[in-house]
Amino acid sequence: MDGVADRIIYKNLDGGPGTTLIGTPHPNLPHLPNSIMTFCIIPCQKQFLVIRRAGVDIDQDNEPEGAAANANAQDPFAPYYWAEFWDIVYAEEQREYERQHGRNRQ
Repeated sequence: MDGVADRIIYKNLDGGPGTTLIGTPHPNLPHLPNSIMTFCIIPCQKQFLVIRRAGVDIDQDNEPEGAAANANAQDPFAPYYWAEFWDIVYAEEQREYERQHGRNRQ
């Protein structure tokens, strides 16, 4: 994915309902752009495995000298990478899930 992508739009190709999952910024890195790099669905766990990044990943070979340092001037250690599991919640389970977890994922 190019740019800053902070959401996964999941559409049922059989015509059923879709959903949008929005990633909140990492609590320790709100000063950097947060992106979703890739994801995969793990059906047996009812989860998405989401790989995320905070900061700008600059290709050292294709950018002018100093571009990487300028892109992450706010944090010299950026970019940061991490993985998260996002639960898949089916429509009929949504109310119970929200009641138990006290949160609402779109």
